Amino acid sequence: MRLTTVFASSCLLAISGARGVQHRAEFQPPNAGLVTRASTAGTAATDWVRAAFYAAKIVPDILPSFEPTRMLKVNFTNPELDYPTVIIEPGVLLTHNQTKYMPQFSISNFTESDAEQTYVIIQIDPDAPTPQDPWASQIRHYMGTNYTADVEVESDLLLKNISVPIGDWVRPNPPAGSDPHRYIVLLYPQPENFTAESVAPFYNSSSSILNFNLTEFTEATGLGMPVAGTYFLTAPDA
Repeated sequence: MRLTTVFASSCLLAISGARGVQHRAEFQPPNAGLVTRASTAGTAATDWVRAAFYAAKIVPDILPSFEPTRMLKVNFTNPELDYPTVIIEPGVLLTHNQTKYMPQFSISNFTESDAEQTYVIIQIDPDAPTPQDPWASQIRHYMGTNYTADVEVESDLLLKNISVPIGDWVRPNPPAGSDPHRYIVLLYPQPENFTAESVAPFYNSSSSILNFNLTEFTEATGLGMPVAGTYFLTAPDA
């Protein structure tokens, strides 16, 4: 499978563009060779993501603060395209077709303890229907629980989830005429008491995806702050 080089088209002034992906992932046995990945290089990477969130006004518009300690990778694959796979970096502009199918999630700069951790992943759109008039925001595009370590893929820890999501994944679909939307993906350590049943009074499968409030939800459910995150941009098809 060929992996495409993705060039960022971002609102970030401090970030010139996304770096291309040029390698093929090879799977290893589950939990094989898990070692401590957190390092000075990892800290530099998380500092870069933090700066991207502030530059894109995700902080304070969506999050009151953001201090990531892990790198979340989001991998979109559409086999219908000539270059089917992209791994996003903060601020990259993706086409509508590139985000057609639910992505795969992984963690880089991980530690051995991450292999035992359970995670929640939430994706939202704060720019609906348009960034200039986001009256429907936030749109809840995904809320999945019980993510755990699957296998180590090169230097990344692939995450898997076999439970039913609290909120099914909804494909990015900004309306015609809109500027690109920010789509924010966040990774949270999952508290032991965080289950579909425990959060049902605040959000469940029958809840509207419109006007979701991430801050209110995390405070009400005790989810806390994300340890990793990223975001991408998607515009309507021309």
